[in-house]
Amino acid sequence: MLHPDILGVVRKLTERGIAIRCILTNGLADTELYEKVMAMTETSFLVNVTNPSTYTGEEWELLNRNLELLMWKDEDRLILDSLDRRSFLLQLAITFYEPKQEYRYIIDLAKKYNCIYLRYSSSKPSTDKSNRYNEFEKLIELKPTLLSFLKDCVQEGIKPTLECVLIPCIFTTREWIYLNHFSEYPKTICQPNLEVMPDLSVECCMSTRGILRAYKVGSMNISEMMRLFYNNARKYRDYSLPRCKNCEIFKRKECQGYCLRLKADHVKKSWWSIF
Repeated sequence: MLHPDILGVVRKLTERGIAIRCILTNGLADTELYEKVMAMTETSFLVNVTNPSTYTGEEWELLNRNLELLMWKDEDRLILDSLDRRSFLLQLAITFYEPKQEYRYIIDLAKKYNCIYLRYSSSKPSTDKSNRYNEFEKLIELKPTLLSFLKDCVQEGIKPTLECVLIPCIFTTREWIYLNHFSEYPKTICQPNLEVMPDLSVECCMSTRGILRAYKVGSMNISEMMRLFYNNARKYRDYSLPRCKNCEIFKRKECQGYCLRLKADHVKKSWWSIF
């Protein structure tokens, strides 16, 4: 939504029969712009919402006005041919970055705007690391809040879906089974996601900006980009952190040892220690 000609981008894609899977937004663009995009495509919108205290009164009002526009309004319509993609037009997302973080607001918004899924993740470092992110030790402190959030979602009839990887070694068997049963199979290895930025560069993910090469839209086909991203990330994925050396799950390559960006920092430190 930050691209200066977002409507032109959407128009070109739809003309070529390319489906837009999802548009990521903070929900604070002009309502009229969302209306125009919706008229051109049936894409889903993923809206990351922070604590209400981080918004001004006008911003919170705008956000809710846009969520009202994007929400599912045809829940009682019968399915005739196949599942109508407009039924899942809106998804909300929350990022956890501190223990005992308040999250009730996102569940209340999901109920208000008919969101049957809530995406969640723990905060990963940005390129310049200006944000608050969770190292391995901090993730352990965050776990009780994550589990409380998951249980509250389930009680409200909302399915939590994991956006980024978690690591099984911080959970008990009971907790891991709960994650598998009521959320989705927890991701322990991340795959290239092909995120298109406002300048039409293609990144593997926001956290890997600067450590994995970016590509331009149109420079090669999607399969080639996916292959390059996966292969270039392998040196970080396969790097064994001290805590992973005796882990059978890591040895079986069923877990990559948490966020690639965090692992890349350890790889860099290890490389410098050689000299």
